[in-house]
Amino acid sequence: MKIDFRTIKEYVQVPQAAVFYGMEIIRSKMTNCPFHGDRTPSMKLNDKYYYCFGCQVSGDVIDLTAQLLGVNLRQAAIRLTNDFHLQGRPVVIQTPQEIAQKNQRNELKELRKTLLTYEGILLKWKSDYAPATPEEMVNERYAEACQMLDTITYLIDSLTFGTDEMKQMTLDTFRQDDLLNTLKERIDVTIQEETDAG
Repeated sequence: MKIDFRTIKEYVQVPQAAVFYGMEIIRSKMTNCPFHGDRTPSMKLNDKYYYCFGCQVSGDVIDLTAQLLGVNLRQAAIRLTNDFHLQGRPVVIQTPQEIAQKNQRNELKELRKTLLTYEGILLKWKSDYAPATPEEMVNERYAEACQMLDTITYLIDSLTFGTDEMKQMTLDTFRQDDLLNTLKERIDVTIQEETDAG
């Protein structure tokens, strides 16, 4: 098979290949770098190249595919040619708008999943740490559950049953100050603490 590296780079954008081979674009073409222990998005996926601000790895769509799949550049080029139908057939290319819509759907799905996990934790805390008597000191986990449950349930309902505008507003709220990752870290710490205690 004749491999045309130039055609691949022209017709397959880096974000397309990244999503096709299992990466999740979080926002603004940023993603967690798969090549080092990356907890917050530090890899930028431009159309023609990628760059990680954490480990400084970079390259084009063929380099990324080779690294993701653990193959050499020629094997990566063959894989891209086959997977994106570049050999003698028309290429179906997602527009930037389609990629953005898919990324937003993934973000909404991830946010809803995280909020459901947090809601489950809060419900457990409200039950497990409720004061036995009016005189008993209120546990901080019980207080957090009482304070946050209604809000979290409302946000989940907004993401599940709300209009597109409501979903977008909820997503925008969690994009500010990286609230989604902060909540994920809080959940991870909580689960680890309860595992250690159990």
